[in-house]
Amino acid sequence: MKHFYLYSDRVEIIISNGNKHIVYFNEYSGRIYYRHKINTISNVRHPGIFLGTDRNKQRWYFHNHFENGHPVIEIEQGFSKGQKLYVDERQSSLGRLVTIENALNEVLDRKAYDWLDNNCQSFVNRICFNQNRSEAIENWTAGILTGLLLIAGFKASGN
Repeated sequence: MKHFYLYSDRVEIIISNGNKHIVYFNEYSGRIYYRHKINTISNVRHPGIFLGTDRNKQRWYFHNHFENGHPVIEIEQGFSKGQKLYVDERQSSLGRLVTIENALNEVLDRKAYDWLDNNCQSFVNRICFNQNRSEAIENWTAGILTGLLLIAGFKASGN
C-alpha cells in the first residue's frame, strides 16, 4: 500500500503500482474479529479488524501475523487460515473511522512483527483502545510468575 483516501463509506487504497483498490464499509467495519491460533497448546486468539468488502464481495481484514512480518490488509481466507471466525465481544473505544484510519496508518508504517511488542493482540489493542498490550503475553507472564512463586514457597518450606 502506497497511500489511502478515507471516506465515511469507503476507503480507496492506492497500491504501490499506482492501481486503486476500493473497499466499502458496512455495519461490521471496524469491528474486532478473531480466530483461534493454529497448533498452540493454549486457546490463544488471533485478532484482526474487519475493514469491509470490495465490489467482488471479498471481505477484507487488518491483522498482524509473523508470516507476513508486519501489519497487512488481507482477504478473509488469508486472515482466517480456514478457521472459523468470531466477532469479539470488545468494540473499539475510538469509533469506526478512527479505528480504520489507525489500522491503515499501521499498515503504511510496516513496523516489523515482534512476538513480544508488536504481535497480533498488541496491534489490535493499539488501534482500537490506544493501549500497547497483549493478553496472551500477560497471561503467560502471570502463569510463569505464579509457578516461580510456588516453587520458591515449596523450597522455603523445606520440602
